[in-house]
Amino acid sequence: MVDAYPERQHIETAVEESRNDRHILVVGFTKEAAYQFVKIRQHTDKSIYVKFPYRNNRGPHYSYHANGRRHLVRFNEKGRQIHIRVDNGLPISKFKGQVRLESCTIILPESSSGWRKLTVAEERRTQAMFCFDMSRLGRQLNISCYLLETGRVDLLPAIVKAVPPQYEAQFLVITTTNPWIVIQAMPL
Repeated sequence: MVDAYPERQHIETAVEESRNDRHILVVGFTKEAAYQFVKIRQHTDKSIYVKFPYRNNRGPHYSYHANGRRHLVRFNEKGRQIHIRVDNGLPISKFKGQVRLESCTIILPESSSGWRKLTVAEERRTQAMFCFDMSRLGRQLNISCYLLETGRVDLLPAIVKAVPPQYEAQFLVITTTNPWIVIQAMPL
């Protein structure tokens, strides 16, 4: 039998973690706890995975593989995975310029149910953490993740200019990955 989605097998085997992977978390703090909004991992082969771990781990994830293949996985209302093949980009070893990986609107309800609390195990294996004080930013955010060609700080203004003038955004540039990863957070 031929799989209608041959990339699934590659997706499932490619996400296996290695001790040398780089882990980056985007965390929102409230008075009650710290909540994990985005989990970014760069595998030892340079593939990059961006996961939004909410709704019982049913949030979307985006992958930019070392060979340049990019895809997005979302879930439908019934909880089934929908594999969306995005396109083929440049291999990470030849990556140039910038690309927006994924964006997610986060609405933190008063009860905070459905969002994953930050665990000690995740905290220990994390090399970088981008933290938001939800009491200052509000309970509704848009978080976007970008790849940026290593060393190209001249490309940052284009990302900043994309923010509508009525909003104030916060940025984190992670320079320990290749390419660099830029995280943008903006209240809604």
